[in-house]
Amino acid sequence: MYPKIGQNIMMNVLNRSQPSKSLIADIGEEEMLIALPMNANDLIGLLTVGSQLEITFIVEDKKYKFRTNVIGRKKDNIPLFRVVKPLEKDIYRIQMRENFRVNANLKVLLNETEQNTVNISAGGLLCSCKQEFDIKATDEVSGTIFLPNPENKIQESVQFKAEVIRITQVPKAERINVAMKFIELERGAHPKIIQYCFEKQRQELMTARRN
Repeated sequence: MYPKIGQNIMMNVLNRSQPSKSLIADIGEEEMLIALPMNANDLIGLLTVGSQLEITFIVEDKKYKFRTNVIGRKKDNIPLFRVVKPLEKDIYRIQMRENFRVNANLKVLLNETEQNTVNISAGGLLCSCKQEFDIKATDEVSGTIFLPNPENKIQESVQFKAEVIRITQVPKAERINVAMKFIELERGAHPKIIQYCFEKQRQELMTARRN
């Protein structure tokens, strides 16, 4: 399974850098072109001919990776790097736990009432709600969650239906935490949530390593 032209990828210079966000600019018979990563200043001197890279990407909710190496550069409207195109058999699917949770304070509408999330996964979310919010376990709720788009910083609305799994009182606060699992998502929403979770996890890991 090859990535598609224009697809976002995560690129790592083996043993020498943090993961960097980039994209596939073109795919030929024997090589691929990848765009200059977003955090290019952190990679000065690392992306040279012979540099070994690990590329990861997501297709249809499945994560894949392969290794390659830089074989040159190409001048275009944006700087491009030429890398060896791997054999398809050398692209591996990564078994990933899709429902891993990330802490996230996101705006969410539950039954048309504005609340905030505590965490989110591809399988559901935990919301912080006011004490007086009328809800109980096993309720089915309709909602809209607003996900930041890392490309243009514009929030994308995702509509869903969910079942309330449990409700817990927040200590020393007039609030409750409401845990829900998704039972219905609008078309195309699932990969958006997965991508958001991966990006959020990547940012948290980079922050932890700096500290």
